[in-house]
Amino acid sequence: MKVIVVSEITESKNDYETTYNTGWDYKTKNDVIILDDDGVVKSEIKGLECEVAGVSEDGEKILCFRGNPDDADDVSRSSDIDLGKMANVSIYTNDGKLLFSKNSPGNGFLDPRLSANGEWIVVKSYGAPFEIYAYGINGEEYLIPDTKVDDISIWSYIGINNEGQIKYEKLKNGNVVASFVFDPSNNIMTRIIEE
Repeated sequence: MKVIVVSEITESKNDYETTYNTGWDYKTKNDVIILDDDGVVKSEIKGLECEVAGVSEDGEKILCFRGNPDDADDVSRSSDIDLGKMANVSIYTNDGKLLFSKNSPGNGFLDPRLSANGEWIVVKSYGAPFEIYAYGINGEEYLIPDTKVDDISIWSYIGINNEGQIKYEKLKNGNVVASFVFDPSNNIMTRIIEE
């Protein structure tokens, strides 16, 4: 089944005090509608404070992403605020129940991906040190430093599968010549052979 996601984001500028205390220069509200492939509304969520970065195959789980706040010099913030740790990835049910949430452990997040079953997230750090994080909704958590395995940079993932293995493709002249999965639980890269 295919799902269609309609996301309506509204941003409004916070006042000085709110920005200073929270670190967020803007307040984001996202109203999300999920439709099946016939255009029938499956669910609606109002007021998410993030962008929709992915939806599970069945449309039951939503990956929300909130990047780092803008670090513009003209924005005053409390010295207690660490902008890099404000980025967040979350998984919600399609009726708005929070299943999982994780703030960046360091300097932010970039390029989050959701597994087809909606139970795993893979996301990059926002700059050095270059790391990959894999999170499962049942508490699994892996930090993988960027290295090369079989001439593939761990940083160059294309997604994550339902078992929490990070997916990669090797390209030659724009064509996929090999597919791999990296299992962060045992640090093993496996080539996938399709018959």
